[in-house]
Amino acid sequence: MAFLPLRRNFNKQLMLSCLLIAVSTFNYGFDNQGFATPQAMDSFQKQFGDFDAKSQKYVVRPYWLSLLNSLNYIGFGAGIGL
Repeated sequence: MAFLPLRRNFNKQLMLSCLLIAVSTFNYGFDNQGFATPQAMDSFQKQFGDFDAKSQKYVVRPYWLSLLNSLNYIGFGAGIGL
């Protein structure tokens, strides 16, 4: 098994490509979290949710939360970033 020197194979272009992928992944997670965090806030639930008499709280139904969290992927697929 031949050992390939790291310096010969890991050049500047590969390093910048890995850095771009890492930053893009970070931004993707940051974008999703920025979109999902307001959904957990009381003011969001009060404005867009329904009052649940059993728990005496406003609740956004799981169906709507799943739509809110998944429909933005259509925009990602179309190349439209928020």
